[in-house]
Amino acid sequence: MCHLCLFALQQSTTEISADQNAIYGTVGSYVDETSDAAASTQTSFSIDEGEFFYGTLTNNDTDWIEVTLSAGETYVFGLTGLGVAEGGVGDTYLRLYNASGVSVTSDDDSGPGLFSEMTYTPTTTGTYFISASAFSGTDTGTYGLSFSTGNIPVYSADMIVAALLRSETTWASSAQTPVEVTWAFRSSGNAEDGNGSSTTFYQLTNGQQTAVTAAMAYLEGISGLTLTQQGVGGTSNDATILFGAYQSSNDYTGAYAYFPGSTASTNNSGDVWLNNYYVDTGTISYGTYSDFVLLHEIGHALGMSHPGDYNAGTGPITYANNAQFTADSRQYSVMSYFDESQTTSNMPVYPQSFLLYDIAALHALYGADYTYNSGNTVYGYNATVTGAFDFDENSTPLLSIWDGAGTDTIDLSGYNNDQILSLVEGTFSSVLGYDGNISVAYGAEIENGIGGGGDDTITGNALANELIGNTGDDLIYGGDGNDVIYGNLNHDTIEGGAGADTIRAGWGNDSVMGGAGNDEIYAYLGHDWVYGEAGNDTIYGDRGRDVLNGGTGDDYLHGGADNDFLAGEEGNDTIIGGDGNDQLFGYIGNDTLSGWAGNDTLRGGDGNDFLAGNAGNDKLYGMDGNDQLFGDVGTDTLSGGTGDDLMRGGGGVDVFIFDDGNDVIGDFTDNVDTIQLNRSELSLNGYSVQDVIDLATVSGSDLVVDFGNGNTLTLRGVTDASILSDDLAFI
Repeated sequence: MCHLCLFALQQSTTEISADQNAIYGTVGSYVDETSDAAASTQTSFSIDEGEFFYGTLTNNDTDWIEVTLSAGETYVFGLTGLGVAEGGVGDTYLRLYNASGVSVTSDDDSGPGLFSEMTYTPTTTGTYFISASAFSGTDTGTYGLSFSTGNIPVYSADMIVAALLRSETTWASSAQTPVEVTWAFRSSGNAEDGNGSSTTFYQLTNGQQTAVTAAMAYLEGISGLTLTQQGVGGTSNDATILFGAYQSSNDYTGAYAYFPGSTASTNNSGDVWLNNYYVDTGTISYGTYSDFVLLHEIGHALGMSHPGDYNAGTGPITYANNAQFTADSRQYSVMSYFDESQTTSNMPVYPQSFLLYDIAALHALYGADYTYNSGNTVYGYNATVTGAFDFDENSTPLLSIWDGAGTDTIDLSGYNNDQILSLVEGTFSSVLGYDGNISVAYGAEIENGIGGGGDDTITGNALANELIGNTGDDLIYGGDGNDVIYGNLNHDTIEGGAGADTIRAGWGNDSVMGGAGNDEIYAYLGHDWVYGEAGNDTIYGDRGRDVLNGGTGDDYLHGGADNDFLAGEEGNDTIIGGDGNDQLFGYIGNDTLSGWAGNDTLRGGDGNDFLAGNAGNDKLYGMDGNDQLFGDVGTDTLSGGTGDDLMRGGGGVDVFIFDDGNDVIGDFTDNVDTIQLNRSELSLNGYSVQDVIDLATVSGSDLVVDFGNGNTLTLRGVTDASILSDDLAFI
């Protein structure tokens, strides 16, 4: 029987420092035992501080895992079974050995239930070994091991679920198995208080019955449970889970419940008793102590334990003294005695739903219900659901979202707080001015996220998300999937992540990174910085002085209006300056650069590039490779660089620069255009203009100037070398 004590549920006035990353759920990488770990210093497995190790124990098996410890630092190790109902180790044993294989400390049952936990502060820096085993050699199955600094272990999500389910009680025949359970409001019974003393029996009031009915309907929705009420509209003693009440001020127990067991209505297994001295007898609203008591006790009736080995009536219970892993708070589980200020949140209300690890535990026991909210559901503002999940109705949400199917949205557009919104399962959001108060349940798929009027941080998941920043200087991360992202107003920072994303930065001076995938990026108004990263990206600068970089891949860049800087980087890129005096860089690959309007500067870089200045007085530099340069309209400067280049100035007074290679000028005009020769590159020190003219010969209808060393300059349509006398210059 588990009690819920009143004093343990008072909001704490003392905050214990905890892992600040906990706002994003349990973090850390995992190392799996891919082959049997040796039970000696010769083990091939090791983990770093903050990592988890997942292994399997067979009969009389012991696994050693190498760690490195620093002298004077306190470390804490936790060892649990994983999914006890699914074949995890039930009773673990933990040891720590030094580099010589000598045991320095050990633990059997200091963790939750029969799980293990120990701290150690080494005096010597070096290699140590953690030993994971079972108390009994015949206790086999999977286990999880944590290794962190401090005095309280950091558990993985799987380890937390195992701690909640360590009673190994369930109504189902096997793990993750849907089952029907009957329930009813007692018509009569032998009431006892939390101390086991007989007391007066009370039927639940109308307000209490309404709250229980809502809780059971909600539970049926988020899990594989079918919860069938007996005596609908009245009372009955013929059900597996029976709800009754008593009244006592002496036992300091808000309510108590029994774990699953016999389904017989005459057996107390699964029964819930409310203490009317503390639980409201009138209307019970979500977020109140009374509603929380119902969720907590129903959790026991379905097979969930407290996260740690504490219970009402055992003396003062505090996070510092009784929490057995860091995430033991009502930010993570309604089964906890400790308010959420002990981790990273601090709310003026009690939980309004089953929380992140409660839902995971229920799914481990009874499976998930994917028909729950299976339409296109909106949570938050403009909600299509009611109650706690409608943030116009509920301005202090403390809950976890489970959603079965459909295209779903968390909408925060009606609020001006600086908010953190994460659509990733197992993570937390900070909304409406509170920290870490909303989580997305494991297995839930939320497609869309909408920010509000503040400076929001929005993180997408692996699905094809639509993410909208709205006003404020927002940080938006698309994650995996083919996302559509809108920055909208103000100065946003956007990263598309993996997938073929469409990003519309909106108004403001935005910073955008496309990530992996073939992305389409529209910077729109403002002085924007855009980096396409990997993939074949399409990037439009639009208005404003933009900096656009395609990254790797074959990219298309268009600067739009104003004076832009565009770089293709790697790949065969197409770069268009648009209006304004733009700078275009092709860099690596065979690139196509077009200046369009304005006085542009184009640099091809490596590869065989095509450069077109178009309108304006442009400067074109082919650089490496066999390039084609077309000045078009305006007074242009064309330099082929290294390689065999073709240059055409087009209309206007143009300057052609020749460095080396076998270059061709396709439209040289006497007394209009100028040819500049690089003395150093062509070894022309001491040469005069006439000396260069003397190097020229006519080949068909063209004039060829041979500078030696494989360097020639061909002027198409020119057959008289003397016209160059006033058109040549040295640089």
